[in-house]
This record gives sequence, C-alpha cells and structure tokens, in this order.
Amino acid sequence: MKLYKIGVVFIFLTLTLSACSQDGKEYSFEGKSNTWIVMYETEVTKEREFGEFTIKYIGKEPAPEVFVYKIKNASTSLDVGIGEETFNNENNIHSFNVECTGCEVYTTENDKIEAKLGWNEKSEIIKLDSK
Repeated sequence: MKLYKIGVVFIFLTLTLSACSQDGKEYSFEGKSNTWIVMYETEVTKEREFGEFTIKYIGKEPAPEVFVYKIKNASTSLDVGIGEETFNNENNIHSFNVECTGCEVYTTENDKIEAKLGWNEKSEIIKLDSK
C-alpha cells in the first residue's frame, strides 16, 4: 500500500511539473554584422517574460573601451534595453537580463528586434531574426 501511495504521488508530481513547463514558450533571436553579434533568448509565460541579451564584439580592431546600445522591439515599438557599458571579461562579451511581469505585450517568435550599437564615433543597427 505504501508503494502504491508513492507511485500516485510520483505520477501527480510528474504531471504537475510537465504541465507547468509547457506553460512557457522559449524564443531565440540573433543578429550579426562584421563587428557585432547580438543574441536574445527569452521565456514567455502568461504572467511574465524573462530573457537574456548577449552582445559580443567580433570586429578586427581592438574592442572599444565603452559602447552604447539601444535595443528595441520594432513590432511593438517598445525599448527593451538602453545602456552605456564596458565589457566584463576578456572575450568582449556583455550580457544582461530583462524581466517583465504583468506587461501588456510580450515577445513572440514573429517580432522584429533591432539593436543600435555605438562605439568610437561609429554606429550600426543590427536586426535580430528568430532562430
């Protein structure tokens, strides 16, 4: 009888956890130029969106000491991230998280995301495509 109860609890927990994990959708976006790679990975549920942006410098010149970025969801006209940063490691990578709870609009796989990057009096816009 004890083994039966453990089995029922196990099945209940498995079904509950699998139902929760299917509640969210994951999306990945990536854009690349000769100088930068920008990636966005996000998980969206009914209640919130949690994502991570990664900006990587891949240019031929030495990496800039400081760069600025403005990331926008062109589909919804929402600014997702704005900042002036330095690289936090020797691989010329900067990552940051974004989170929104109770937002009116969440990211979808069809959204158009743009990253405008500025460095050393240069700038470019990179369009991120859904992968």
